[in-house]
Amino acid sequence: MNNLDITRSSTGYPASQAESKNVYDSPAKVSKIDKILRLIQWIFHYLTCGLIKEPKAMTEYHITKQSFPAPSAPPLDLQNYDEFMQAYGNSDYADYLYSQQLQLPNYEEFTKKNGDSVYIDMGKLYGTYVIGHFMKWWPEPVCIDQKKLDAFLEKFFTQLKADGTKSINLSFAQIQDIEKLLKSQAGASDDTITQIFEKNYPVGKTGNNFLKYFIQQANKNGIKGDISFGGAVATGPNMKIPMDPVQAAKDLVDFMKEYSFDSVDFDLEGSGAAQLMTQNSPKDVETFFKTLHGQLSSQNKSVILTVAGSIQDGPTGYLKPLFENFSNMSDGVNLMLYSNTQYYIDANNPTWGISQWIKYVPSSKINVGFYDSIDYTNPASSAGEKYNIPPGLTNGQAAAYIYIQLQKQLAKINPKNVPLGQPFFWTDNPSKLTSNTFMSDFIQYLQTHS
Repeated sequence: MNNLDITRSSTGYPASQAESKNVYDSPAKVSKIDKILRLIQWIFHYLTCGLIKEPKAMTEYHITKQSFPAPSAPPLDLQNYDEFMQAYGNSDYADYLYSQQLQLPNYEEFTKKNGDSVYIDMGKLYGTYVIGHFMKWWPEPVCIDQKKLDAFLEKFFTQLKADGTKSINLSFAQIQDIEKLLKSQAGASDDTITQIFEKNYPVGKTGNNFLKYFIQQANKNGIKGDISFGGAVATGPNMKIPMDPVQAAKDLVDFMKEYSFDSVDFDLEGSGAAQLMTQNSPKDVETFFKTLHGQLSSQNKSVILTVAGSIQDGPTGYLKPLFENFSNMSDGVNLMLYSNTQYYIDANNPTWGISQWIKYVPSSKINVGFYDSIDYTNPASSAGEKYNIPPGLTNGQAAAYIYIQLQKQLAKINPKNVPLGQPFFWTDNPSKLTSNTFMSDFIQYLQTHS
């Protein structure tokens, strides 16, 4: 944020030093007519300031005594909104000036570069949809019909690209099955990734299994693959590191290389965090994450922690050891700021506010989550801040509007609080992503309201 000069000319552009000096002459030297003229001038400027588009090269905004009383002390680089408002008169005009100073993200550029990510429930996509629609049971060998699958995947990835998706999070594997992943063996019943290996049906008579084929097709469309562990269904045994933590980390790195995954995230929602830290010693957990992060970082790959939105679910609860040395354990955190019916998106809430998370994780590494089954157009869906949603927005657009308001609020607290990281999405039925416009509405609204 640039230093502020508290002088501004009557035209709205920087005043000369001579004019600035006159502005602060004693009020006794100003005639009644001058006062009236200056009042009219201020009112005109106030009413039009929102319509005046100042030159892009101009980065400083200058406030005159004609607008409101000068601060009692020389102005400083006031990055805190409350301090700024107090110093400059708590007026609507001061709020406008502060807003102009905020370095808010250029959402169009940001989304094109970073995009978003979406979770793909492989139990539903593969176990239900692919097996139910694309199998060739006869003649043997049994396989997945490549022609039918390719037609679906073309529509699937075309829509994801329109959604701005840069990564797909395949859910859910389980930590206890890391060794089975590497050996392509079926694992626990609630591990929907290793279940692909149970029959290991090829795509076509001699092709790769569905997991490898799916990631290859994603990569061809410019979309990276993420493997996600845990989830709401994970049990205590699922969270057990199956071997020496260093070896487990190495095995996972090898699996990710073989299947072309670019990232891994650990969904530690519900009791997942407690189970991880009680099924394993804190030392083993830290060793596992530190080893995994170190090896993946050398390959330009990343580790993400996915947790519910309360800081008790992260840095002040069971996962505290991971957040105390965050930069050596993880590359970011996904915040599931939603339940089945409500969302929890706030800047200042003491329990789940993003400003609380920023105390532990850099803002650019905080990824806010959205669930497409929640009605973001209805303020009653919010468990906290009741945003004034403009009428006529689709659900995805309303979610994007809320996301923009969140970042404005964070920037008012401190401009360094923005931008946030990559938004992510959860959908109940990934097979219907070919016709689901929630994400495309979201990303397009961000881009057009940059």
